[in-house]
Amino acid sequence: MSKTLEYAFDDACIARVAGKLGRRAEQARYDRRAQGWKHLFDPSSGFLRGRLEGHWWSPFDPTEVNANYTEGNAWQYAFFVPHDVSGLMAFHGGSEAFAARLDALFTAESRITGTQQPDITGLVGQYAHGNEPSHHLAYLHAFAGQPWKTQARVRQLMDGMYRNAPDGLIGNEDCGQMSAWLVMSALGFYSVTPASGQYVIGTPWFPEATVRLQNGAVMTLRAPGASPERPYIQALHRRGQAHPRAFLTWEELMAGGELRFTLGTQPSDWGSAEVERPRTATPGPQVVPAPFVAEGASHFRGTTAVRLGVALPGARVHYTLDGSEPTEASPLAEGTISIDRSGVLKARAWVEGGEPSPVLEATFTRVPEGRSLVIQGRYSRQYSAGGDSALIDGLRGGAHWRQGRWQGYQGQDVVFTVDLGTAQPLGRVALGCIQDTRSWILMPREVIFEGAKEGRTFRELGRARPTAEPGSLEVLREDLGVEAGGALIRYLRVTVRHAGPLPSNHPGAGSPSFFFADEILAEVSGPIGP
Repeated sequence: MSKTLEYAFDDACIARVAGKLGRRAEQARYDRRAQGWKHLFDPSSGFLRGRLEGHWWSPFDPTEVNANYTEGNAWQYAFFVPHDVSGLMAFHGGSEAFAARLDALFTAESRITGTQQPDITGLVGQYAHGNEPSHHLAYLHAFAGQPWKTQARVRQLMDGMYRNAPDGLIGNEDCGQMSAWLVMSALGFYSVTPASGQYVIGTPWFPEATVRLQNGAVMTLRAPGASPERPYIQALHRRGQAHPRAFLTWEELMAGGELRFTLGTQPSDWGSAEVERPRTATPGPQVVPAPFVAEGASHFRGTTAVRLGVALPGARVHYTLDGSEPTEASPLAEGTISIDRSGVLKARAWVEGGEPSPVLEATFTRVPEGRSLVIQGRYSRQYSAGGDSALIDGLRGGAHWRQGRWQGYQGQDVVFTVDLGTAQPLGRVALGCIQDTRSWILMPREVIFEGAKEGRTFRELGRARPTAEPGSLEVLREDLGVEAGGALIRYLRVTVRHAGPLPSNHPGAGSPSFFFADEILAEVSGPIGP
């Protein structure tokens, strides 16, 4: 999920370069791609979230570090749209709601769950100064018309997250970014959106600083009385003239001259008027976000009541259930949609006078009556593949385990017991597995298959072992299975013996490995018996 956000910003930068080169077609293409973040906005929670075939990734805990977010969680990526802060603000309902959301970030409980990520340090609420995804967040208050909060927060971070000592950085330096944030912030401004040519004003750390610019100009910054008690800007003058805006442009910086701050102990309204605020937005036609499944189980018995949503107020959603592409003549998604069979729902959103959204494709699987799965073991929350029924939903995981259809278990043997509902003559039975050694995912050491017709007296059907070597660096898929020989079976028990710790030649040697499975396969070999 966070890659989508990163790529959206990258695309916005490419669009700016294309515009400077006069390549309008490429500019329009990348401006459109830069709006990919819109498909991830969940209006019910206010977070940018991962999706799995139209459903929001669940279970969801915004403090959890998982596979959806690189070195962060939903809180720390909730505002990563630096090239379109105005668009994100509108999705939140305006500047006041956006400002309240920022306040919640900094005042939330400083609790990180999920994967242990050593880079997430320097917590203020859920803000993590020790890692780059958070570094622009304190400056976003200025976009919402509350620059005094930026001033107070930036001063707090400069004073609290750095020390003049060998271990004086609160987090990983990462190519100089931890220091670069301090150098720029100490001068009194920061590049929230590097490609914008706009520098958001925070508060200076020093009473005076001189910067010799590459064009030969000299910029002198003066802030008499700068101190932790006086972070608030009362007035700002640039080259002797009042500067009411809460940002500087590249041209203004490169012109050099004096930048004089008047600081005080109390907030002021300097820089808070709408015309004085920094702003970033994506130009050109606005992308309509793809609809999402707001309610309705992807695996169900009988029927499931589905409700569709879209993050853009006023957008109309039309859908189909027959595999055809939705048009404005397709049924309108009002209220709930009753689904009573397996299939694919397709949906698209329209706004007046605009282009339609991308097509949502959501797969719904009706679990046969009486079929169920009991798991003796615990799958990883971040590799749930949709939940407890994922391994009997008929959906295969494909070649890419990161796409969400593979269920992961770490450092444990697991027993799966499938109730087929009735005794059936089974042919081949198998467990779909994948190996990606670099990612700590190994094939199971062994998979044991047992069957019972009635009751729970099981007899062994056979054992399967992988052909893949644990040391192989290829991504390998294999259905580990045996022949049941037409035996009548209602209860199928699958015991997975995990591979154990990572091998000695692995960078994570000695750590518990994962095994990933996508489906328990049971092939019926003849007519279903009584």
